[in-house]
Amino acid sequence: SRTMSRSRSRSRTPPKDPRNEKKARVIYMSGHPPRTTVRDLEDLFITCGPVDRIDLKQDFAFVFMKYDEDAVEAVKLDGKEWKGHRLRVEWARSNGERRHLSTREEERRRALMEPSETLFMVGFDERDIYESDIKKFFRDYDVLSISIKNTFAFVKLSSVN
Repeated sequence: SRTMSRSRSRSRTPPKDPRNEKKARVIYMSGHPPRTTVRDLEDLFITCGPVDRIDLKQDFAFVFMKYDEDAVEAVKLDGKEWKGHRLRVEWARSNGERRHLSTREEERRRALMEPSETLFMVGFDERDIYESDIKKFFRDYDVLSISIKNTFAFVKLSSVN
């Protein structure tokens, strides 16, 4: 007599979760308070379902939910107030992954770029620089706004000329 049927599987891998068959789309979110951490965002998005990962940038984040239907729920957070800030949550236009360009592609991309009224400044400590310092540096230009972040700032000018 046999003790185990041949059709019985000895595999210890758990059965596939049918929810995982469809890869979740990437979510773009912004509007979070300064100094928001990945943990803060995980705590927010876990209310919609399991979070695969979060790529947090200074002013925005890409959120990767584990399951597609949970991502659909997460997008419903759009327009909600969180920690005194109104969130913007929408489907990302890309998959959230950075594509590395060849040197030739990067040179072409830069050559086709249009001038921007917004300048990106980098290389200083926010504790050592003030808006008045930046205004003084750009005193010959019409500065519309200055936004200082950790180690960089955006300076918006009235024109590129």
